[in-house]
Amino acid sequence: MKTSAHACRHLADALRRYLVSGLTVDPATMHYIDSTFSHPTISDITSILADEGNCERDPLLELLFSPDRDLQVRLEKLLSSAALSRQDRPAVIGRLMRSPPLVEIRLPGNRGTFKLLLPPAGADRLVSLLHIDRQLPVALQQSIDASVAKSHSMAVRVVLRNSRCRFSERDVKFLGRVLARLDFNRPADIDSLEYALSVLAERPPPADVYRALMTRKRIYGRQLQAALKQAEQLRKSNPEIMMLQGRRIVGMDAAEARRLIGMIDRVSLAAFNRTENVLPPALEAEYELNHLADRQEWTD
Repeated sequence: MKTSAHACRHLADALRRYLVSGLTVDPATMHYIDSTFSHPTISDITSILADEGNCERDPLLELLFSPDRDLQVRLEKLLSSAALSRQDRPAVIGRLMRSPPLVEIRLPGNRGTFKLLLPPAGADRLVSLLHIDRQLPVALQQSIDASVAKSHSMAVRVVLRNSRCRFSERDVKFLGRVLARLDFNRPADIDSLEYALSVLAERPPPADVYRALMTRKRIYGRQLQAALKQAEQLRKSNPEIMMLQGRRIVGMDAAEARRLIGMIDRVSLAAFNRTENVLPPALEAEYELNHLADRQEWTD
């Protein structure tokens, strides 16, 4: 176990190397920036960041200096072997800001690059979102070691570290069953694990996790039916006419509803070896045909 001071120094040095190598804004974050700041140019972005009185500056810094999954995976071995606490965050930030690195920020889609001296708010954001004080219960760590391939174990630990789940004894047992049966060679199963954690993180926590999953599945089933009905209507009309006729435009599309239903089935079958049909027979038959391999994997 590394001492706190030793771990703080190594963490700050690792973050400095990461920042000096430059940050590439991922497409999802850039889409959010475009939506929030009306498709800003490089000049717009640097102008906002240079003005400490601009109310848009802090939200933009938060987006630019949020740690991505790759960074967190690289740091997870250090964090899981150190006994860091919330009180260690100022030490990490202080060492990082002792000589603030010049960070090159690259926008996706050949939209350009710019350089920015790491601001204190950026360092604080980066360190706070690493959740350095979060330690997983021993039983959960044992489940990871027993069930998850080493090539995926750090990514799984990062997902668990980032969650708002309190890891009660019930939660740990549930997650142990989920980890034992999900296949993290499938990128979608990391999403399924994140979804399971979102259910556990509800406040108040669900009294019955299986029933909470099925309740959500029914909601998505209704949204899927509404989205399919709307798609059929749009083939015959257009959104403006539908709105004039007083018809509500559904926000979730059919693909997203199917994706969420699929994740619930993966989690429910993994943890409880069962799930429930929530769709009309024709839609259910179509869904089962498309997800036959998933169901046979655990029910044969």
